Amino acid sequence: MDKLHQHILKVLRKSIMADMDVHNGIIKLLQSEYILTDIQIARIENGASKEEKAEILLDILPSCGPGAFDIFRQALKHHYEWLSNDMDKLEESVRSFCDIKNISTPTLPPTSPLTVVREAKIKQLQSYLEELQPNEYIVLHGMKGFGKSCLTASTLKNMKFVRNIFCNEVYWIKFGYKRPVDEEILFQLNTLYHRVKNLEIVPESLKPESLKDSLIYFLQEHFSREKHCHALLILDDVCDSKIIETFDFGCKTLVITADLDVVWEKRPRVIEMNDGFTETESLGLFAKVLDTEIENLP
Repeated sequence: MDKLHQHILKVLRKSIMADMDVHNGIIKLLQSEYILTDIQIARIENGASKEEKAEILLDILPSCGPGAFDIFRQALKHHYEWLSNDMDKLEESVRSFCDIKNISTPTLPPTSPLTVVREAKIKQLQSYLEELQPNEYIVLHGMKGFGKSCLTASTLKNMKFVRNIFCNEVYWIKFGYKRPVDEEILFQLNTLYHRVKNLEIVPESLKPESLKDSLIYFLQEHFSREKHCHALLILDDVCDSKIIETFDFGCKTLVITADLDVVWEKRPRVIEMNDGFTETESLGLFAKVLDTEIENLP
């Protein structure tokens, strides 16, 4: 659980302990959503009073993963709506303050000073990105080494464009294949969670299965909100359809791949990157290497 949600539970701790009965729809939902284990529930049941049971639950929740806060808030809504409303108000007030004080700039991979500016491709990608809607996909398709990632980074260097189209929310996930795909997916889910929340590491005590489910639940909730559904998620170097299935969060998604089949079911708009440089682009590269103008080339 992130620090903001832990802080909210601390602020409301006395109110929750005074009002909430864990047997009134709370434990049941937390158990059914795999937030609480049988051992943790037994520990709660050892509480001598209603208040003590609530206190034990509040002590346990911060170690139950990123989805624990939202499931707990959902459990409170039915019988303790005033408590869930207080949680909403505290979260919104803190987030609003953070939005004003800390408008982040998306982190993009560095580009070489010798990168060739491919104006026609940049204009095409920018046009597609402007038209992209939540839950839709764009694919940059081509063999390795044809500049797909460089083209994307060059297009997104326009901060005004990124701010207006994606509300400054761009998350670039670069996949590697030194580990099995399922391990890579879990690693990158964790990475995306950290970037979205910009907070502490997810507890390693969670089993991989429950950790993965918790991360997916949180990210689905995050990107389903109106102010986040216009974020751009970039999935770079995808070669397995499992990645597309797992990272389907309903936001705007750009996939960079050499294998179009992995994403074809999403009916994406495709930009092909299998052609070489134009004559003008080649001359521009030579000019950069020689530190001169195109007109001065021999």
